[in-house]
Amino acid sequence: MEEDLERYIRRSLNLNEDLPLQFGMALDDHPIRVDCQYLDEEREIFIEIAMRGDLRRLSIINIIRDLTGAMESNKERGYYLLSRRFEEGVEDMATELGIHTMRIPLDIRIMGDEKDADRIDITKEKSWNVVYELIVSGKSSIRGLSIATGVSYGWAHKVIHSLMIKGNVEQSGSMVYMRDAKQVLSMVPMKRPMKKILLMEINIEGESAFSAAREITDMVNGNDVLIAFTGHLAGGMHSGTGMSFDLLDAYMDPSNIEIFKSMFEKPGGMIRLRIYRQDRSVLAESMLMNGVRIVSERQTVLDLAGMGRASMGMLEMMVDRHGK
Repeated sequence: MEEDLERYIRRSLNLNEDLPLQFGMALDDHPIRVDCQYLDEEREIFIEIAMRGDLRRLSIINIIRDLTGAMESNKERGYYLLSRRFEEGVEDMATELGIHTMRIPLDIRIMGDEKDADRIDITKEKSWNVVYELIVSGKSSIRGLSIATGVSYGWAHKVIHSLMIKGNVEQSGSMVYMRDAKQVLSMVPMKRPMKKILLMEINIEGESAFSAAREITDMVNGNDVLIAFTGHLAGGMHSGTGMSFDLLDAYMDPSNIEIFKSMFEKPGGMIRLRIYRQDRSVLAESMLMNGVRIVSERQTVLDLAGMGRASMGMLEMMVDRHGK
């Protein structure tokens, strides 16, 4: 069974479980970042993590040693170079410099470059919960994101660290924050394009998209939630933005489509309705607002992002509400 790299570091160096490991922090005003840093009442530990321990990576941790060594502190300082394998002579040279080396076992996952970061799909349910919580909170600790979303600390850390590798998330002390939420959202259409879960498109009648959605909600949803609207309608309702449009987007259980079509489809109708299948608990987490059943705000943002440029205006309004 794979062990999380953070847990491996904590176990190997006997670190306090209640204190955070800080990843990718800038070293004061210097143009250099520390891969991993740990501070407690007695120790300061600086770690460079590399797939290959070569002279370049050794020089980075050595520079960090020189820069931090010039700073006053009464704490014991430790400097480490962690790698899967080392070039010949690097371990001996590190010892001469006062830098510890550790070989990372093969069953420990190392996430340290763009290729590794791409393995984390931010649109998957657990990952998206973490990403969205950071968007709306502005700044949070990883532990705070874990508590707020119910996602394990280990997974929350993987998601945030993957975004740090890409330069989308910054860290200040134990807190992390988005550099640009819209840049993160621009990744969504590649990972979860809404057209991938589109079941069909039909035409329906109604005085407006809103009135049509309210009529459908009233007629279809009884004790069981059978349809929930997303896209521009849900975005406008969540953000309090009034917009005129002739397109509706909704989730529906595929088993109900034929009977729904027999009730509402009108080939000459002026309102288009796109129907999608669920890839997570969308209907169960939906809500009734002003007589219309809509998906959660978290789901709405994900869906709008997955619709691409056509929904960018509404998406930006929703994100801007949180000052991002």
